[in-house]
Order: sequence, then structure tokens, then C-alpha cells
Amino acid sequence: MQHVPMIKTLAITAIVLVAVTMGMSAVAPAMAAPTLVDICHKPNTPAEKDMSVPEQAVAGHLGHGDAEMTCTAFHFSLGSQL
Repeated sequence: MQHVPMIKTLAITAIVLVAVTMGMSAVAPAMAAPTLVDICHKPNTPAEKDMSVPEQAVAGHLGHGDAEMTCTAFHFSLGSQL
């Protein structure tokens, strides 16, 4: 009869581990979501479009002429509205 408490303890431990693991897997994608930044990609070209890119990609986009704002805000800042 001494084995019964140990079996119950193991069962409870297994249930708790499964519950914690499932809870963490449900939270992990939300924690991994990147912070997005709005940019105007290729302003003043036929390829101009608004994009939301991960903040790690902003420097590369700014390096080839994109603007760190929406295209509407970009044109407004220049005094021209579409």
C-alpha cells in the first residue's frame, strides 16, 4: 500500500508538467512576435507602398531610401498630398 501515494504523486507531477508545457507553448508565439515599424517602401517610385517590417529590418530599408513613416505621412511631410 505504500506504493499508492507514490503513484498518486507521480501522476499529479505528470499532469502538472503537461499543463505547464501546454501553457508555455500557447504563450511562446505571442512572446516571439516581432515589433513592427511602418515604413514607406521606395517613396516617389511606381513601387511605392506602405509596409510594416520588423524593427531589426528598419536600418536596411532606410539605407536604400525608404522612409520610417507611412507613405501618406511621407508626402504630407513634403507638403504634397496624394
